Amino acid sequence: MKKARELSVLCDVEVALLIFSSRGKLYEFSSANSLARVLQRYGDHLEASINDQATHHSKYADFRVHAELAQLVQSGPELEHLDVADLVKLETRLHNELSRIRSKKMQQLVEYVMILKKKEQILREENELLKKQIAAMKSASQTNDRNVGGSVRISNLLPLASWEERGGI
Repeated sequence: MKKARELSVLCDVEVALLIFSSRGKLYEFSSANSLARVLQRYGDHLEASINDQATHHSKYADFRVHAELAQLVQSGPELEHLDVADLVKLETRLHNELSRIRSKKMQQLVEYVMILKKKEQILREENELLKKQIAAMKSASQTNDRNVGGSVRISNLLPLASWEERGGI
């Protein structure tokens, strides 16, 4: 937190820092008046930079929920004034959001693994094609060695398909 404070002073910038310890304790720092204000500025910037309306709506909604949760966490002493029913509702909301975030993360990881598997298959196919071309070149070279007058034309070999033609990603 000391470094974040120094960075905000030296560079004349607003810094927001959230740290969760392994035991779940929250440490936070904001060089501005409030952490929620810095998060709101981030949300505004994010909103301006996203062109796709559907993606924008989803990310902004997620950000708004995160900003609200951060504001609730920041107002720790005010939680003491909540009754048990409100605390249970808050806990349920936090649990649901955490489950949704984990589900989204898992979905993105699965999609990434599928992309990597496609790339791997394409590379395997290209590797097999290259092995065949090498074998054909060796065979042609051996034939050429036997027939001193013969020549091997590279154009007679199988063409290597480009990355895009083979469905490269």
